[in-house]
Amino acid sequence: MKLQLKVTLFGAAGNGKSSIGNMLLSGNISGPFPVVDTPRGLNVDGHIMHASSERYMVYDMSGVGEISSSNNPHEEVAESIKNYFSRKRTPLNFICYVVKEGRSKLAGVQSTFSLFKKIFKGGEKNFVIIITDSSQEWVDRCRNELVNDFGNYPMIGVDFPFHKKFDDRIQEELRKRSINHLNTQLLNLRHACTEFQINNTFETREEYFAETVAQVPVLGNAYRLLSSGAYYVAGRADMSKERLPEGPIKGVAKLVFDVGYTAIIICGNTCAIIE
Repeated sequence: MKLQLKVTLFGAAGNGKSSIGNMLLSGNISGPFPVVDTPRGLNVDGHIMHASSERYMVYDMSGVGEISSSNNPHEEVAESIKNYFSRKRTPLNFICYVVKEGRSKLAGVQSTFSLFKKIFKGGEKNFVIIITDSSQEWVDRCRNELVNDFGNYPMIGVDFPFHKKFDDRIQEELRKRSINHLNTQLLNLRHACTEFQINNTFETREEYFAETVAQVPVLGNAYRLLSSGAYYVAGRADMSKERLPEGPIKGVAKLVFDVGYTAIIICGNTCAIIE
């Protein structure tokens, strides 16, 4: 069974996120995300649309750059997306920022990219910049300038044309060549990427508070032990172990938590068998 890779597509509307998502999932420009056809097999959650295939689970951040329903829409979007991935506990393999060739210096693109970095802070080693309506040759030739605009991340050039005025066979061949290139590049990057999980807004603030309280020796250790237990009860074993205070108490607490977790699993399995 193949490992399903989680891909997020982020960028201002009209830069080709949905086309990329459709090509990754179905090899067809008119896949589940709404580009030209009505969405099929598509789930929508807030600002996030998602669909899956055997190889990929794709999350399309729909119309993020066009939101203007409040005085501070970007803050709301950032919190909404963070909370979504934290609630779902979704690990991410490829965190992609999508932009069309020639638009990297536009103010709106840079603003959206700043939002992208804020939302996915901590997952930089998973970042991938996808340049649409382009080619790898152009991306490689302009890499120094693109690095100045976006940073030193992997950059992939793709082109998925879909114009009624041009020859369908030529466009189909270009799309096929481009999706093969994108698949190859992503699979090559798989070894360099690690799964990344976003902390929600509460966890981010709690982490900052924990770091502040840690400066007070006795109070700091007491708080870290209590928060570790709280995360443990909430099922966040990763955060629970991270919050344990340093020193001998860490080993004892970790042993207690591990034994407790094992006991819960055994009890759960026993109840399931009895039922």
